[in-house]
Amino acid sequence: MDPGIGVLHNACSLLSDANERVTREVNMRG
Repeated sequence: MDPGIGVLHNACSLLSDANERVTREVNMRG
């Protein structure tokens, strides 16, 4: 497997985690 793909996959999962956290906070405030 290409190491670049692993890094990309890692970044994507980090992004989606952050996105879920932000969505949850916005829902609490909303």
